[in-house]
Amino acid sequence: MKSLEKVLDVIEFLAINGHTGIREISAKLSVPPTTVHRIVASLHRRGFLQKTESNQLYGLSIKFMEFGDSVQQQFDIVTTVRPFLEDLVEETGENANLCILNGWNSVYIDHIHSKEHNLMFFTRRGATAPLYASGIGKLFLSYFSSSKLDQYYTENDLKSYTNTTITSPERMQDEIKRIREIGYAVDNEEKEEGVRCIAAPIFDRSGENIAGISVSGATQRMPMKRLVELGDVLKGKAQQISIELGHSFNP
Repeated sequence: MKSLEKVLDVIEFLAINGHTGIREISAKLSVPPTTVHRIVASLHRRGFLQKTESNQLYGLSIKFMEFGDSVQQQFDIVTTVRPFLEDLVEETGENANLCILNGWNSVYIDHIHSKEHNLMFFTRRGATAPLYASGIGKLFLSYFSSSKLDQYYTENDLKSYTNTTITSPERMQDEIKRIREIGYAVDNEEKEEGVRCIAAPIFDRSGENIAGISVSGATQRMPMKRLVELGDVLKGKAQQISIELGHSFNP
């Protein structure tokens, strides 16, 4: 942990002071020059720092700007989507969620709990769920390329959470085909017994699937027949959100 703190110290120092040489960084942070050199070399190799060739000074690279854009986009999405989540809770009486993709997981970045029941599910803000065992997660999978899907299956063990969890690539491929056809995904107690979820995709101006919204509730309140009705509601809300984010749907 101490080594990580030193890395963060260097990043914070360069963020404040701009391009600086190794010896000055060492003196200001009271860190041995060899340690600073090792940290700076690693950050430069990974593209986090840029180096001036003339005087060997280091500064933060444009990569941090890219991170900033990504973080800002997430905040923009939350701000844009929040009213729609509120409408979903009001219209359905169920919990409403907003998720983004993070590696091989979906992350819940916003959540509104329905006041009509007191059941708490795993879909709380900040929680993660494996892609293959969640409604929004399966949405993300449905927009993966064939090569990325192959990589996903190679790197992930599709373990069973419940009796209905999809645990084979072959069955998941059938599920992905169905999602692409109907435009929404259903989590039929695949992550947590007694909980069903239905999700629809959100697109940005470039047409990329950047997020998804869902409603989740107890199975007794969400029979399979109701999921079809909710699917149309979710798709409508998701399309409105996508349009606000600059996406243009083909007529």
